[in-house]
Amino acid sequence: MSLERGVHATPRMGRVTGHDAAQCTQGMGREDERARDGAIETLLGTGLEEPADPLLEALGAVAELREALRRGDADAVRPKLDLHSWGAGRRGVLSTLAATRSVEEAVAKLAPFWRTAEYRMDAGRVVSPDEVEVYETIVAPGGETDLRTLTLMRRRGGHWRQVTSMDAPDEKLVAALLCPRAPVALPEAAGDARIETGGTGSLLRGSREGWVARVRDVAPPDPADVTDRRLREALGATARVISLALLPSRERAARIAQLRWFAGAVAALGEALGAAHAYLPWIERLMAPAALALPENADLDEIAARWVAVVAVDGWTGTRGMSHLMLPEVETRWIDWPDEEVATQIAVRAAEDLRDGECSLEPRTDVEVGGTRCRVDYGRRGAALGQTYGRYGAVRLAPSRV
Repeated sequence: MSLERGVHATPRMGRVTGHDAAQCTQGMGREDERARDGAIETLLGTGLEEPADPLLEALGAVAELREALRRGDADAVRPKLDLHSWGAGRRGVLSTLAATRSVEEAVAKLAPFWRTAEYRMDAGRVVSPDEVEVYETIVAPGGETDLRTLTLMRRRGGHWRQVTSMDAPDEKLVAALLCPRAPVALPEAAGDARIETGGTGSLLRGSREGWVARVRDVAPPDPADVTDRRLREALGATARVISLALLPSRERAARIAQLRWFAGAVAALGEALGAAHAYLPWIERLMAPAALALPENADLDEIAARWVAVVAVDGWTGTRGMSHLMLPEVETRWIDWPDEEVATQIAVRAAEDLRDGECSLEPRTDVEVGGTRCRVDYGRRGAALGQTYGRYGAVRLAPSRV
């Protein structure tokens, strides 16, 4: 099976280009050439009529906020923050506010970072006429890797304001090793990767490709705060958690190779540390570390078996982790089909066909899935209220009316 197939299959709305995008990015200062040229991708939406104006206005507000932070101008920052919405207080200026008593203090703390950081707007999604997700890449001064962030902008009182700013949920490969005993020290190597320890923490670096994953040794969360029963039970016997995070490539062939390498490196490190479990938080999968390992010539089926899950809950069946393959999640709603079993079969088969490049799931088109004619539409924004699937979005399949 070719690992190159399926590249064309990710639905997109198009691009904000030309004069309009240039206007919304004016004042960004150190934006890279792609942003200056208007190469800001507009992502798979939610099925609403999505005029360009909300996206352009929200992008402009983000650019103005970044410039105000760079200048350390608290008076300009304050009206661009929505500090009262549900979910406010995550990463960015809002997280700093939690440790300070005023916007002025927060902006003063962040200004040195923003004066030296390089950043660009990569993509945006219109969730509704009054809500937009903005995806950015931020190069921190002296940072080993970039930051890929998601900023939620909401229009209130005629003005666009930042509600949350966080790591983009599907733009990082993350794994955790649950160790029954606290490791005395990390090994020097894990598989074909070496572990480097320095002033900024530990890094797992591939010996051939040079890929870098950050390694953190953290205390386990309180099991009482964990809703997943299997993870809660595993945490009860866990003394230490080793967390690994890799910022993946946006080039598909490299991404597939990274999935194979990262799985093997995590499995090897887990064996060296005597970890009892490995946990993949984005797909909520708990397994033995050795179960993550992949053969050298692993095909796409074997890679997807580690990194993609199928979840059936609350009247929906959907994939979780297709974004690891740079593809949208695939969903079905049980009420649209004869029963849950049929809905699940359609979702799984469509996801496999999409993954293998056998179909292109473009919203508002019909497609054949295992002999059943289906209508492709926009999927949910996320699996639950207030959540987002992230950059690659989701599509939903229902029976075709034709």
